[in-house]
Amino acid sequence: MLSATLKAKFKHIGMYVCDLDKMVDFYPRWFGLVVTGGGMGSSGRGAFLSSDPTEHHQIALVVGREPGSKPIPATAGDAWMGMWTSAKTPKADIERMQSALRKILATPEFKEPVQTKVTMAPMFRSAADMDRLQRTELEMWLPIIKASGFTPDQ
Repeated sequence: MLSATLKAKFKHIGMYVCDLDKMVDFYPRWFGLVVTGGGMGSSGRGAFLSSDPTEHHQIALVVGREPGSKPIPATAGDAWMGMWTSAKTPKADIERMQSALRKILATPEFKEPVQTKVTMAPMFRSAADMDRLQRTELEMWLPIIKASGFTPDQ
């Protein structure tokens, strides 16, 4: 057994668990997280944990898996944000918006707070690059979404 807590950075993870009490015991003991809240929510009984005093929670645990249930395949991905417009938007307007966005993302006034407060690296991607990224992400996540049983009305 390890004698010290493990050092890891968590950024907003949500997990359905079989035994909430065991998980609430596990994360503080092994990773040094603190329980910041919990109780009964719309998704069931849950708990919030964080190691960062500026964040209410880095991990959300919710009872939602039956003991012995089939595990959902694991994967990893990057968080990203994007901007969209109507498919009918004229190409010249899209190019103008992309040019303005590229300039804003490069300014220190925008870049520095996003990097330090949100811990994200602002970067520009063209409309074509975003289209490829979304298709790749959908291909990766679709089997996991299907295996979870999630439906949009949940």
